[in-house]
Amino acid sequence: MTRQTILAGACALMLAACGSSGGGDGDSHRPSGRSHLNLIGKTVELSSDHLQTFTGNAQANNIQLNRKQQGRIDQITVNGKTYRLLPEHAVTNGIFREQSGNIKRVIGNNLQYAKYGNYEVKEANGLMSMMFAQGVATPERAMPASGQAVYQGLAVYSQMDKLTGKGFYQTNAHSEVRVDFGKKELSLNVSRLAGGADITPFAFHAKIQGNRFDNLEGTKRMLGGFYGPAAEEVAGWFLDNGRRESIAGTFGAEKQ
Repeated sequence: MTRQTILAGACALMLAACGSSGGGDGDSHRPSGRSHLNLIGKTVELSSDHLQTFTGNAQANNIQLNRKQQGRIDQITVNGKTYRLLPEHAVTNGIFREQSGNIKRVIGNNLQYAKYGNYEVKEANGLMSMMFAQGVATPERAMPASGQAVYQGLAVYSQMDKLTGKGFYQTNAHSEVRVDFGKKELSLNVSRLAGGADITPFAFHAKIQGNRFDNLEGTKRMLGGFYGPAAEEVAGWFLDNGRRESIAGTFGAEKQ
């Protein structure tokens, strides 16, 4: 399996939100009772070609692809610098939140083969902020050629009213991904998480290309991939900057 990483700088889109502060406690919401393999701190040895790393700007129009032979899903490298996504004490099987020193992170930790979320670090030359989704990618030869599947999981996103500047930052939500492998199509629906903030549901759509999916539909962009030996998980990020309310977030879900 390969590892693929999808990145986008979030601050250009959600400038007011990225300027907000405040930490947050660990969130134990989890979509199922399955056990999850702990991959933190372990190098993922690959059984096939490459690690795949995708990077893009906030508008997601200049995606780049880098390839490596091995990697760790609990680390991410940007501009030659490597950042640890989760601290050693992280035990949450949901959304992990922490603000410590110059680092602020909101990390989806509910999947076995993938990680996603938002990572910020204050450096000498300014604030580095990114959305990301990465994991051990499903080999293309193992992708289902037909049939349908439903994935349930979590999402973390920010929303801002362009007129008033009001909104919220890195809110937890429920994610559902419906996939038609035969038609090579999928849809992402983000809605209120039980016991969470009252949000307006919204949807994104994409086309499947190999073990990844991508779509630019008007002002909406969604990009992500399938993870695990047999497409057990999906993760990615989504953006919508053309409506009154700008939206930017990431999601991760597992097959039901």
